[in-house]
Amino acid sequence: MRVSSKSIDGDIQVFINGNPIARWSGDRIEASGELGACTALLPALMSDDPKLEIEGGITVALADNLETLQDVYCRWWQETSRVEVVAEQQTFMVGNRTVVFFSGGVDSFHAALKHRNEIEQLIYVEGFDIQHDKPNLRKQVRETLARTARSLEIPLTILRTDLRQWSDRKVDWSRYHGAALASAAHLLRGSIDRAIVPSSTTYDDLFPWGSHPLTDPLWTGAVELVHSGCEATRPEKIAAIAEEATARKALRVCWENPGEAYNCGVCEKCLRTMTTLAAFGILGGFEMFPNTLTAENVLRLQMHPATAKFAEENIELLGQQRVRADLQAAWGQALEGRSLRHRIQQKHQLPRRQLRRAKRYVSRRIAIRKWR
Repeated sequence: MRVSSKSIDGDIQVFINGNPIARWSGDRIEASGELGACTALLPALMSDDPKLEIEGGITVALADNLETLQDVYCRWWQETSRVEVVAEQQTFMVGNRTVVFFSGGVDSFHAALKHRNEIEQLIYVEGFDIQHDKPNLRKQVRETLARTARSLEIPLTILRTDLRQWSDRKVDWSRYHGAALASAAHLLRGSIDRAIVPSSTTYDDLFPWGSHPLTDPLWTGAVELVHSGCEATRPEKIAAIAEEATARKALRVCWENPGEAYNCGVCEKCLRTMTTLAAFGILGGFEMFPNTLTAENVLRLQMHPATAKFAEENIELLGQQRVRADLQAAWGQALEGRSLRHRIQQKHQLPRRQLRRAKRYVSRRIAIRKWR
């Protein structure tokens, strides 16, 4: 596999074996071998090609780190295998600014406020979390993030890419998003020297994941990558950002976005965030959530093993706050697989295809728990 990148009409195009696979647009971005390395390493490990050739050069630091990243990924995921990395080693001129990746969610608000005195720019990557077929939502998010940046008095840079249209066919996003963020950071190497990646989980709940405190720093080359926030649980992060008026006006957690909703209010991520806010008695102060937090909606959820920890935190928090016993019971039932949908399926015979899905779900849950 050969990866390269070059500037075309002001945008940066990434190529695999001479074929265009992703386009980036934004201010002060530039092509580099480091961009190519971040883009291609994990797909290369999951391909049949034993060699990864990187055009454009990479730093000595990243060259060494790519070997360690292969060690980690090949232990995490059995379907990966090591490749020979061929790349010229170079030095680069870099900027002197610290930035934080910012989507308007709990993790990114927490990171932005935690590092408020050191960051000089917010970076939002359009195309990572909102699909291209939702133009109205994309516009709303851009406008909301712009207002947020003005309120925080931190400049906002928006990068746009279609990378996921290629990567989703090669690697699951849950594995790839850390590398994708590193790609975005190295696009800006001429103007920044440090990029902060907001954490997803806590130090006591780590498991193989795309963005991870072990792997994110290993993408460091001309730009340093820093993983931040593993010391705080999600309820602790929400408590920390609750006093920020901008967060109350702009918090965005939904990634399903049916009907181009900013926060749909019925998906697992919306409901668990709303539950935490309700436990603290502050849900009404967060403007971007609909009035949909009910035990019935929680009972309809099909829990993913990777998010079970968040449900456990909410159950504990509701008990501590002595509020919403109905939600506490509902999350308990959802966590144990006794949701409304599950009970209906138990009452009626499951079709064979659904049985296969259930078996895969149980297998994934067991695999996740092994890492806890």
